[in-house]
Amino acid sequence: MAITKIQSESLNLADTYDFTGTVTGAGESNTPSFFAYLSSDQNITSDTWTKLQCNTEEFDSDNNYDNSTNYRFTPTTAGKYYLFAQGFMNNSSIFVAISKNGTRIATTRKSATDADNGIAISVILTANGSSDYFEAEVFHFEGATIVTEASERRTHFGGFLLTT
Repeated sequence: MAITKIQSESLNLADTYDFTGTVTGAGESNTPSFFAYLSSDQNITSDTWTKLQCNTEEFDSDNNYDNSTNYRFTPTTAGKYYLFAQGFMNNSSIFVAISKNGTRIATTRKSATDADNGIAISVILTANGSSDYFEAEVFHFEGATIVTEASERRTHFGGFLLTT
């Protein structure tokens, strides 16, 4: 016998259900989404905001991250996005920011006296679709050029759609 209507009071949430066919409205796809990281160290000049050139994609669900020219995420779906970035520099004060359309929206800082040499940032921002873009930037004021260290665990940029 096929069930055509289920009422919530008749479901025991401790039971296991085996659905056949298509279940809709359960969960989110969270795409577009991406995660990219530096494949080699990047030189960062003192007193200059510098875009992180995360050139290696771990994944890019909809091909919306440019990993070779602009190093930016341009979502094609309007909605709210969770974006995150991390920079890693040895023995230096470092700022990390996420920008929307070339304007820094969120910034964080780590002092050179901190034990950890990496600093991460995350933010939820609204995108109107393909006319908005997001970038990750770093900054330091140590007086000399310092490298941001490569690896997916050290310097990276990523994000995903939360809701439309």
